[in-house]
Amino acid sequence: MGIEVKVLTFNLAKKCGYISSAYYFIAPIVAFLMVIALIYQAVSPPIGEISPFTLGAITGYYVTMIIVSIIAFILFLTSMYKLSKYYNEPKIFKNILYSFLISILITSITLGILMYLTTSIVPHLPANPTPATIDVYVEQLLMSGIAILSISFICLIINGFFYWQAFSKLGEKSGVDSFKTAGTLYIIGTALCIVGVGAILIWISWLFAANGYRRLQPQTTSSAIDYTASTTAAYSTTSDTISGKIYCSYCGTESITDNSSTYCSHCGKPLHTEQTNT
Repeated sequence: MGIEVKVLTFNLAKKCGYISSAYYFIAPIVAFLMVIALIYQAVSPPIGEISPFTLGAITGYYVTMIIVSIIAFILFLTSMYKLSKYYNEPKIFKNILYSFLISILITSITLGILMYLTTSIVPHLPANPTPATIDVYVEQLLMSGIAILSISFICLIINGFFYWQAFSKLGEKSGVDSFKTAGTLYIIGTALCIVGVGAILIWISWLFAANGYRRLQPQTTSSAIDYTASTTAAYSTTSDTISGKIYCSYCGTESITDNSSTYCSHCGKPLHTEQTNT
């Protein structure tokens, strides 16, 4: 029963990981197509006018995408947690957990800076600002923007490092190299996000991750194999002993079944059988 439960847990983790990875690969494609459709709607005659139906559809789409993205991330966390238990490697899940905490930190810092801008700078803008006053506020806004980007970029690199570690450990334990490729592409992508190419590499990394989940196979229990093999060998030896024959469990050579036959005459290894002749 324990082995059956373990296999069921493995299959659930595999499905959750595959679904979430496939979603992270497909979602940007769908979002890009929606943007293209919106641009086409905006430039079509009459130019600049978007129907209420289109706006409602786009709003509903993005709200749905947010909800589905949260579900996909929960599935991904579930998969990595169960796989970390299955392979007895806590770092598979812990690295993803650390990455999640880093993401929360990025969001908190960004919201904090935006709240500072809206509560401390914008309300104090004069009704008729002078050029010098405008320069001061523009400088403050630029410094705040640079701070947000710098902190976000540093946290993004750390986030990519944790994903790389998690996927590398999963690839090492499972023997599926697609996970290692996914981790490598992910961390390189985070480093190159500042030039825009990184987002494409991160997007491709999820394709390799989905392929890795698809190729996952349950582990073969070595102890069960050893037990079965030893049981079979013992049974065969016992059966042959009863019939007056004994075969070496190492080389298979037939030996004489008398009290002196404690070692194989061919390879010299012990026969592991006690004889009682009547």
